[in-house]
Amino acid sequence: MPYDLNDLKKMLEAIKNHPKVTVTTIGSTIMGKSIPMINISMDSDNRVPKKAIVILGRQHPGETPGSYIGEEMVFEFLKNSKEM
Repeated sequence: MPYDLNDLKKMLEAIKNHPKVTVTTIGSTIMGKSIPMINISMDSDNRVPKKAIVILGRQHPGETPGSYIGEEMVFEFLKNSKEM
């Protein structure tokens, strides 16, 4: 079962209003599609330098398992938060 652009849009829609999530566009593909970046911060003070984990996903459209894993990672990071 492929993970397509509509699946990504549904996931972004589900998390975009979460208080610990910021979704920004960091560029566009050669086809003109937006490249989103999801920032999850468990700390309300984003000015304080802290360690980060960077997860890169969806760079190749045929890598469906990675897209599903990336989506589940996002939901898992937010799971213990009462706002979701």
